[in-house]
Amino acid sequence: MEDIDKVLAYQIKKDIADRYFGLRKVIEQDSAAYLDTIVDATAEFEAGIGLDLIRLYILLCEPDLIRQFQQLLDLDGGFFYDDYLCSSPTIRARLFASEACPGITRRMRFQRLFFSIYERLQARSESYRRTRQEIEEQWETIVEQINLFYRKNDLQNILSFIKTLDQHDEHLLTGSRPDPGDRAALEDKMHLQPPDNVETLLPRMPVLPSLDLVKERLLPLLKMAFRAQPELDVKAFCRG
Repeated sequence: MEDIDKVLAYQIKKDIADRYFGLRKVIEQDSAAYLDTIVDATAEFEAGIGLDLIRLYILLCEPDLIRQFQQLLDLDGGFFYDDYLCSSPTIRARLFASEACPGITRRMRFQRLFFSIYERLQARSESYRRTRQEIEEQWETIVEQINLFYRKNDLQNILSFIKTLDQHDEHLLTGSRPDPGDRAALEDKMHLQPPDNVETLLPRMPVLPSLDLVKERLLPLLKMAFRAQPELDVKAFCRG
């Protein structure tokens, strides 16, 4: 009879551990997928939005014009702006190597190139907002999963219940035999924490207005930028 009680107690403890760690593993996998999504979104943000902004800064050239452009679009002054990036001929050649610049005159090519990049950037800002919102919802789901997990799996009650079955088999949940006086430390070690929020991991980016809405306000900036670079012909560093 004693052997049967031990077998039953062991099976109960094993079932509890399997359920606990099975649910926990799902949450940990979702958290890992969330962090992978953050990495992908960061790469998309830097390689898409970041490089397009730098391209526009290079075309504007003058720091004062760049500041006016940032204010017009409600961008932070340091948003991807770097004096070296904006003044390096080598970086400029690399960033514009795949850009098209149709137009008969130098001014026409300059403006068309700027507006083409701006329209692409505007579309990317909308896409980034959607991506960021989806990731925020993903994070909220994980938080709710963790809250639900603890409503259904109170670790303190689980450990206390297991102790009533067999004090020496608590390691089924922990992988080790904890000191009976160190229950609080054990609970802290086993506690599931949600990953950092999107606000911590991903920068904010306003959705830029469409070109139709800002074109008239951009034109004066482009005229000044073009006059400040009398020898500039974007055809020299674009693919044509």
